Amino acid sequence: MGYLIVPARGPRFLLRHLQHITLTGIVAVQGHAATLDRLESAHYDCFPSGHTLLTIPGVVGQPFYFKKVFWAYFGYTPLLIFATVLLSIPTIRSNVLAGAGLGFVLILAAPAIYKKLS
Repeated sequence: MGYLIVPARGPRFLLRHLQHITLTGIVAVQGHAATLDRLESAHYDCFPSGHTLLTIPGVVGQPFYFKKVFWAYFGYTPLLIFATVLLSIPTIRSNVLAGAGLGFVLILAAPAIYKKLS
């Protein structure tokens, strides 16, 4: 719903000219970025950060279901959020914070929603 209510265009498009260093990868970064640009029909889908919004509840719920891999996932979560900011997918002030806030709201609301749907 955030993408529809707040149709924000990401800094990957709007602020590209302000980047001092172009991030390049070892293998397929340029091809991946070009494919992503072609596949996305509308580039107004950066608020809130879906990466953050879905990863935080995932790591909080992880120990309840998959205790053996919790620490790997716990280490992966901040790296994913940092990489999202580093690669200029969202901006940290609004999109990542909104995604994190909604992720925590989802964590708090999930038991009541689950109970009601059961």
